[in-house]
Amino acid sequence: MERIFRYFQSTPIRNLVYAGAFFLILLLVLGFFVWSLFFHIGIIRSLRIAEEEVLPVSTFHFSETAVLDKLGIVLPLAPSRSPSLEPSSSTTPPTASSTSVAASPIPLSEISLRLLNGTTIKGLVKVWQTKFETIGFARIQGGNADRKDYEGVLIRAHPRAEHAVPFLVAEFTKRGVATSSIVSGAPSEGQADDIVITLGK
Repeated sequence: MERIFRYFQSTPIRNLVYAGAFFLILLLVLGFFVWSLFFHIGIIRSLRIAEEEVLPVSTFHFSETAVLDKLGIVLPLAPSRSPSLEPSSSTTPPTASSTSVAASPIPLSEISLRLLNGTTIKGLVKVWQTKFETIGFARIQGGNADRKDYEGVLIRAHPRAEHAVPFLVAEFTKRGVATSSIVSGAPSEGQADDIVITLGK
């Protein structure tokens, strides 16, 4: 035994034993590392397979569903729509009132205006016809009233031409006619013109 011990105590043999031991330890370490790596990969794969079997079918990808579950986020379900038995509002025909509101007012140039002289002053209708033409009225006709003693100004307008009355009143007041003497009334029976103005003193 002593001879064998002395044999291994020699320098070349001792270095060879150290080198072999070193490589053996290195191989053990590398083998343990490789084994642990494959072991962890197998665990991760088995966990993913188990989660895919447990989680319900969703429109999201697996990774997105797992993240939402871990964050505690619950997505609301979209409410189901049942077919409505009520008719759609888009199919409702427009009423007469909505049609009249949507219609644009008649331009002043298309409104028929009749001026009646209710005084003994000659040429009064022509004077006011010229003034009203300057503000946009184009369909103006003249005539005489049923009598010659009218006071002030009487304006009778159909509803479709009521928007033009303020322009007429403004022109009268601009020319010196007192506002208190201007009277607006409903159209007379059988009135064909949009607006009929009786000129008084």
